[in-house]
Amino acid sequence: MQRSKNKIRKIKRMNTISQETIDKVKKIPLEQFLPKRHRNGLRYNRYICPLHVDKDPSFTWYKDNNTFKCFGCGENGDVIDFIMKLSNVSFQDAVEFLKKYI
Repeated sequence: MQRSKNKIRKIKRMNTISQETIDKVKKIPLEQFLPKRHRNGLRYNRYICPLHVDKDPSFTWYKDNNTFKCFGCGENGDVIDFIMKLSNVSFQDAVEFLKKYI
């Protein structure tokens, strides 16, 4: 029951942010929030994951759709998800933070 209440709250908060703003924020390159690049590829770059303790570059940023996947901890998503997980903030707070970079 608690989960469904949290989803409803998230949806209500999401309605206060325009879809246009969300679309603009999702276009901000995730790369600018990542530590030093380790490996380059044509469609992706590899990094040491900032979401968990990592020795080898297991964090992959896909350039074409601006999403990420960590093969070490299993986290994935877009730039909004990354900021939410990295800073432990809500969806609305992550979008507000990212609006500075538009």
